Amino acid sequence: MATREAPRDIAALDRWLKERSGTRAWFAKLYVAQSVRWDGDAGAFLQEGCSPNYHAGWWTLACCKFDMRSARSFKDLVVSRETAVFIMTCARKPKGVEGQPLVSVARVTHWFDSMSSYAAFIAGADGRGRALRASRLTGQRVRDGGLGWRFGDCHADADGRLRAPAVDHVHGQPRQWRRDLADGHMILASNEFVVWRTPQLATTKVWNQLRFGIDVSSSNLSSTITRL
Repeated sequence: MATREAPRDIAALDRWLKERSGTRAWFAKLYVAQSVRWDGDAGAFLQEGCSPNYHAGWWTLACCKFDMRSARSFKDLVVSRETAVFIMTCARKPKGVEGQPLVSVARVTHWFDSMSSYAAFIAGADGRGRALRASRLTGQRVRDGGLGWRFGDCHADADGRLRAPAVDHVHGQPRQWRRDLADGHMILASNEFVVWRTPQLATTKVWNQLRFGIDVSSSNLSSTITRL
């Protein structure tokens, strides 16, 4: 399950990663989500986009980092399950912080090869619940409190049929959502992740929007992430 007891130092993060990897080695992709920022006045990380989505006990990544999620080497690693694969998400750089704060770390527990298969998973009535659908489906504006129509990442209606997002969805450019429907990029999901409420850990340097993300493993964890 998702937990809010996020590690506060590198040793604790290393333990968390190893516990969820079991007997397998672990590998992570770290990337910067420009849509996530730390708001000191609000005392919270604010997500102004639609990916990653953290609501309803699930972490999902369906609408950004296309090159990272379509790379053959990365997809093969996820599918093989021989290595535990994690996604480390950082916010954009705030004032007064040397690097970029970690927002979440998720172990990839589910993956989908198309938006239609992802939509079937979200819309399916097999125990995942109303909250998940309300937080993800963008195809119709409904008063369910989930705001999926605005901040969701699954471009479908309640029956799982693919369609354009509702008016006022957060995609920045007209018809940008169509790229999300293209085949080739793996859609990732997790029900095993941590989200930081406040900045605790950050990158040791400022990263640009690298197409394929940054490779992280046990050998370079302490040189890539530091305690604030």
